[in-house]
Amino acid sequence: MKKVSLVSLLLLLSLFAVACGNKSEDKSKSSSESTPKESQKNEQNSNKDSDESKKEEQKSSTDNSQEEQKQADSKNNKTNDSADANQTNEDNKAAKQKAATSFSLSTEGFKVSNLLPVVGGTVRTAYLNSTPALKKDFGNLVFEINQYKVEHVKNATKQVPQTTPESYLAKREGYLVTIDLTVKNKTSKNIMYKPDMINIKSATQSAGGSMDNFVPSAFHLSGSKDPYQFLAGKSTRGLVTYMLDVPKYNALKKETKIVLPNPNSIDSNSPKSTDSKDAVLNFKIS
Repeated sequence: MKKVSLVSLLLLLSLFAVACGNKSEDKSKSSSESTPKESQKNEQNSNKDSDESKKEEQKSSTDNSQEEQKQADSKNNKTNDSADANQTNEDNKAAKQKAATSFSLSTEGFKVSNLLPVVGGTVRTAYLNSTPALKKDFGNLVFEINQYKVEHVKNATKQVPQTTPESYLAKREGYLVTIDLTVKNKTSKNIMYKPDMINIKSATQSAGGSMDNFVPSAFHLSGSKDPYQFLAGKSTRGLVTYMLDVPKYNALKKETKIVLPNPNSIDSNSPKSTDSKDAVLNFKIS
């Protein structure tokens, strides 16, 4: 009986040991199977993080490239704008220089010399008044000096025919006074007037004018086909000039006046002027 009980006890112990061994093996197997799965999962997470990092780097690189491109484009645009502005300034400058090479009645064109092409030598502008505000209204004719200048010539180099009055300044140092004059006939009748009778004077000297000397053909002061006939209701604009040698200029440059003869003193048949006297205006030439 005791022998049977002992055998039964041993058998129970043996079964318990086997059961424990199987449980440990299952746990180990489960642990062993879990480890590769975790590793695989970690590896996948790692790969995912790496891919996201690469994407961020690529995005950052793309953003930087785009920003650099924007900056480069902006710089190029500014450079192009600057180049266009410089070209415009150069074009404007060239246009002004080109316009200033020929005489006209504009402020800049009036500065161009009509004396130099004829006599050569050294010609400079000794005096210029672009806004003289000299005006006289006789009631029948109105006179306005728009601008005037004084040119000084030395060492003339060109041959000028002796038969022309312009040869006077080709043989000596001297001065040329050029007046831009407008004459308006306010009446309903034609009036005869002689602008070359307008003279400049000082206390000791005087000089008569010319409508031809050193005057380009397009700028003659001619009231009509007859240069002395000023048509009713019309305005005429042109040049009157005065040639002076050095002694005459020196005598005239002190307290200079310009004298406009009264229209009635030249054309007695013209409508009566509101002023019976000649007009005497201050006329600075130095």
